Amino acid sequence: MKKNLTLRLIKGGKGPNIDYTFNKAIVTKSRLMGTIALKILWTKNHQRRVQWFILDSEDHGIFDYGEYHGDSSLKEAMLTQRFMGHLGGRFVSLKEKEALFLVQHYAILNKLFNKELPQKEDYDFILKKKVSLSSPELEVLNTKIFETLDTVEELLHYYVMRAVGNDPNGMQYLLSKEAQEYIIDYKPVNKASVLLKNEISLCLKGKEISSYIVRSIIDTDGSYTLVNSMIKVDRKEKKVIDSEITNIVPISPEAVAEEIKRIEYIRVFKVINEGCLTRWLESSSINLLNYDFHQGRMLVEFRKNNDHVKNSIFQISGDILAIYFINKFNQLIVCYYNSDDFDTIYNKTLNINDGDCIKELCKFQLRASVIYEYAEMKEMDFLKYMNEHHLDSFTKV
Repeated sequence: MKKNLTLRLIKGGKGPNIDYTFNKAIVTKSRLMGTIALKILWTKNHQRRVQWFILDSEDHGIFDYGEYHGDSSLKEAMLTQRFMGHLGGRFVSLKEKEALFLVQHYAILNKLFNKELPQKEDYDFILKKKVSLSSPELEVLNTKIFETLDTVEELLHYYVMRAVGNDPNGMQYLLSKEAQEYIIDYKPVNKASVLLKNEISLCLKGKEISSYIVRSIIDTDGSYTLVNSMIKVDRKEKKVIDSEITNIVPISPEAVAEEIKRIEYIRVFKVINEGCLTRWLESSSINLLNYDFHQGRMLVEFRKNNDHVKNSIFQISGDILAIYFINKFNQLIVCYYNSDDFDTIYNKTLNINDGDCIKELCKFQLRASVIYEYAEMKEMDFLKYMNEHHLDSFTKV
């Protein structure tokens, strides 16, 4: 499941598409989330050319592309983090053949789903150098890009996620060898959609084979459905044996909003020293996604892994560690969703706990997220906004 972002990188001097020698490639081990990021490094006479690809398996293909020509290892590292560091998967090395195969495979998906190839001229030389992988080679590549499953919960969440993403290849990877021999009619949607929430409960437990009831809330272009399923798994092998949909019913936007609510913890700080905050922004923005709003600037920090998929309840945006918002009233608003995370946020990411830089004004606890609503509003002091719009819905702590 890709994050809703598009990253465009400013190139250095542009070189020719040929005569570069393959140096190395790395990929994120995040295939079951629906998206992987690929980096390829080419060299020529000590010159470096780096390419990044966002590869989306959910009715798309090559989703985004960027490249850099230059010798600055620091800038290259910054761009790699910005392009690849938000998918929650560790980096794995690839052979040249494997890297080129991935680019070509996902380019085929662009054609299949009628999606334009971004900046095709910059990697057309890769598309023209046809490569193929044998079945054993493809198995090796799959072990590099697909996550290793530790729990049945991961298996079930990823299986439903791949079905909701209209990703049959991803589903196939999670099936047992026996199940791969016949067609499993498990299709909760007709086009790639978004899994908002997934709840797992044990129905029947055997020695190795167990059945689970799975309750899924799905968003298909703003239309919402509640899908109930029965899924049988091999707990030892972490594979799906069989799956069926028991019923599908529409669900209202209001009910969906209630379903996906979660506690939002908010700390509000007064910015005393703008220079100090500026230095923090310059050093931290490498690892955070940046969004500009009329109200101010938002920075989003994701968790370093996808362990949230190991829980019995999966919820969209569970991979977000914190959201930082700097408004135009010298206020820094910090939002997070697990009360135990604040020490990490304050001491490691924020790391500006100097009394001369920021000063905490107050903290809130809400049963719903307000930061996105606030970001879209007219310019307003955050404390005034809370008193005018959410006076009855928060606990001031």
